[in-house]
Amino acid sequence: MSWLTWTREQGLDPAFHPFLLESSDGLIHCFSSGRQANVAQFDGESWSSEDLKMLGSASARSVAAQASDGTIWAGGLNTIHVRKNERWITLGTRQLKIP
Repeated sequence: MSWLTWTREQGLDPAFHPFLLESSDGLIHCFSSGRQANVAQFDGESWSSEDLKMLGSASARSVAAQASDGTIWAGGLNTIHVRKNERWITLGTRQLKIP
């Protein structure tokens, strides 16, 4: 067994406290808290990144889970990020009526 290290040059730039989640489609998702507010995804060969700030998020957080229907839910500061059908959306806690 050998260890591999990925850096910004390979497409992985986690902030503080990265959290990894393997989804049922085999992707590895790397969430982290901090100002980057992105989620990196690994398909077994390379990393790609999606900027959650473009969806109205101030920051990403290190908590995520996948529901039985394949939807990925990730908690953010006053937001919840949802990935369904290979697309991320961000919902505000007011929209969801969460105190």
